[in-house]
Amino acid sequence: MDLKQVRVQNYKCIEDSEWVDFERVTSLVGKNESGKTAFLQALEKLNPVNSSGQYEPLEEYPRRRYTQYKERHEKDPDPVASAKYELSEPEIEEVEEQYGDRVLNSNELELTKNYKNHLLWEIDIDDSVVVENLIDRYDLHNKTEQSLRQAEDLDELSRLIEESDSDSNEFPQLKQKVNEIQGDGLATTICEDVLYSYLPQFLYFDEYSIMEGDVWVDQLRSRDNNNDLTEADETFLSLLSIANIDLDDFRRMDDYEEIIAELEAASNHITEQVFEYWTQGPNLRVEFDKSEEVPPPKNNQNQNRNKKPVLHVRIHNQRHQVTLPFNERSMGFIWFFSFLAYFSAMEDDNRDLILLLDEPGLNLHAKAQHDFLRFINDRLAPHHPVAYTTHSPFMLEPKRLERARLVLDDPEDEDEGTKISDDILRSDDDTIFPLQAVLGYDLIQTLLIGPECLLVEGKSDMIYLQVMSDILDRKDRTPLSHRWTIVPVSGADNVPTFVSLFGASQLDIAVLLDDDSRIQHRLEEIQKRQVLDMDNAKLVSEYIEGDEGDTEDLFNKEFYMELVTDAYGFELRGQKEVPNQLSLDDIQNKHPRITRRLESYFEECGINEGTFRHHEPASHLQKNRDHFENQIDEKTLERFESLFEDMNSIIENRD
Repeated sequence: MDLKQVRVQNYKCIEDSEWVDFERVTSLVGKNESGKTAFLQALEKLNPVNSSGQYEPLEEYPRRRYTQYKERHEKDPDPVASAKYELSEPEIEEVEEQYGDRVLNSNELELTKNYKNHLLWEIDIDDSVVVENLIDRYDLHNKTEQSLRQAEDLDELSRLIEESDSDSNEFPQLKQKVNEIQGDGLATTICEDVLYSYLPQFLYFDEYSIMEGDVWVDQLRSRDNNNDLTEADETFLSLLSIANIDLDDFRRMDDYEEIIAELEAASNHITEQVFEYWTQGPNLRVEFDKSEEVPPPKNNQNQNRNKKPVLHVRIHNQRHQVTLPFNERSMGFIWFFSFLAYFSAMEDDNRDLILLLDEPGLNLHAKAQHDFLRFINDRLAPHHPVAYTTHSPFMLEPKRLERARLVLDDPEDEDEGTKISDDILRSDDDTIFPLQAVLGYDLIQTLLIGPECLLVEGKSDMIYLQVMSDILDRKDRTPLSHRWTIVPVSGADNVPTFVSLFGASQLDIAVLLDDDSRIQHRLEEIQKRQVLDMDNAKLVSEYIEGDEGDTEDLFNKEFYMELVTDAYGFELRGQKEVPNQLSLDDIQNKHPRITRRLESYFEECGINEGTFRHHEPASHLQKNRDHFENQIDEKTLERFESLFEDMNSIIENRD
């Protein structure tokens, strides 16, 4: 039975989540207090592993409407959680075996649980098949059978039975069965008789499930006997089950050495699994110790002060040769270990489970969160569907964003409540920020797929290099090697940071810089750390006649002025006392960089609101390269070709 959709209504901050499609792995993404946890908690109680899961209207019904609701609660309870399932072939076959071939018109089942904790079933049933099957099942006189076969549905069959005075031996059994079905409803009867046993159970795991460092054995046994186990207790008992140890094995301290040996064997097994997915440091080992201590007093009450057995869980750091209590180590590691202990005990469990993980990996480093996602995909999802909440971009997979569901809560609209949607257009900026972040991270990783990265200061530099490389290639001259991935870093000040970042990724880096002594000094500092070879840092001034310049100065200045005029032509003609054709003679500023002259001129004349944007001419050239290609002079081609030859030689020398 596969879960396809879920819906939560009338639960805490959720008025109606609407139907939510479920994948094999579903991530619920939303801000704090948006309703993610409430959604999972409501789902868990639909069919919980823990049979005590009951909806409590006083605690869970939306508070602002509770007064009106409680008056009709007994007679007309509101629904809470609903789910739509797809039946498997064996499940359909079992239904047909008991109620007739083709009794189901579809393989879909809908289940709802209300605040009276009653299950409501919806399934499309062919009543006539059920009628035929019931009549065939009982030994009736021919006349009675012929009369009853006129019924097309269960209600009509019930009426004909009531009107009949048949004395067939099994007629009373048929009548009783029909009355039972009508009392519960046909859908309920079929589902509870056959399908309920196949219904997946929901298992919820959150931070409270972390195993305790000190386990008071007698108190744990008492809670177990009273069915009052905490989530942390359940995790520890999972560890015991892996070691094939029962709580009663702790009754005598004489047995502790053997018990501890078995526990350590179990913990070593789990630790090996942890380090298959834990890349943060492989130098930790879980150990166990025992003692007898006086239990701490509870609620200031007098109690038996005799010593009781305590099991201590500790973590040994082999690198630093230190052992500390379990709950004093990294929260990320103890969470990961507790999680694996809990779910390792389930791997041999044949139950059909749906795992609900509330903010998993919240205390994990970004890389460890990525490791945990790998664990979900490799170890959990193949056996059980998984739904988890998060607001971390590192708990999302950029190539699997179809798994993401946005949890939305508009604080200005109380009537709306929490909604869950896969429509990104419905979302606000804060909610989709994790998706934007992971896509940005993936974009950077995509840029870095090529091992050779050429860093430039801005997007206009990247465009000029790409366009001129294409033009030179078409002229059978030297273009920039296709192996270079050009990466704009949004400003000269960011160049050293990106050099350090990309160098740490073991990539081959080259840099093209405008002349700036500050940047040069910082790059020299980076060279001392052996991240960048300064022979791979090229300055524009090496390829022009002046002492300094931008990438734009590689072009003939008259050509660049024509390009700017064409790019901004509609702007220029809207200005008073500004010529339709820009000329260097019109610009008083004689800075060696052509862009600095234009920045000053645009500001003085109020052109384009006083702002010269470098990317406008670059984009214009990119869109109209065929128009401008024949206007580019030989000197410009030589400058770019010389630059490309030097850049390509960096790769050639490395090879």
